[in-house]
Amino acid sequence: MTSESHRNNLGTYEERLRIESLGPHITRDMSEQFAEMIRESISSGVIDITNWTVDGVGALLQACSEGNLRVTLKYENRYFMLSFHIPPQSIDTVAQSIILGTL
Repeated sequence: MTSESHRNNLGTYEERLRIESLGPHITRDMSEQFAEMIRESISSGVIDITNWTVDGVGALLQACSEGNLRVTLKYENRYFMLSFHIPPQSIDTVAQSIILGTL
């Protein structure tokens, strides 16, 4: 691993930690900006969404769907890898289902 690739991996790790720490505080008013931050920062990996708001999870789902991101969602001890496009009108329902454990 070169020092450049190590720096890139570290940057991705730091971005993921920043996004994970913001997720529990996202409101509907912030969700579009949060989705944009996710699209610009992450292209793959595992994101721990435990304790996130529904709006935060919805923004992540929106970013993944629009940005064609390959992200695995971790909620407590469950993992989700969504390999399909979620219609915009269904994002809140899917986010709520993940948090409630009904998906």
